[in-house]
Amino acid sequence: MDMRYATAGADMNVCDVIPIEDLGLGSAARRIAPGNPANSVLMVRIQDRDPLAHIMMPPLGSTLVDTAAVNLLDAWITGMGNTCPP
Repeated sequence: MDMRYATAGADMNVCDVIPIEDLGLGSAARRIAPGNPANSVLMVRIQDRDPLAHIMMPPLGSTLVDTAAVNLLDAWITGMGNTCPP
């Protein structure tokens, strides 16, 4: 996985990729599920604030969910439709 700004979308290895851990989402889980934030592990991770779960993003320095970021990512993933960006 490489999510640096300069990395092309297809080379990031995140869109429509089966995650190592599904974090309770089941077999439909994807790192980012295009068009479906509910099946996107990224959405689970950015909304989790339990440091003992070891899944929250960012991993340190935050006890509050950034709702603006959640809404932005939700809209972005939904806006993908069923395809990953190039």
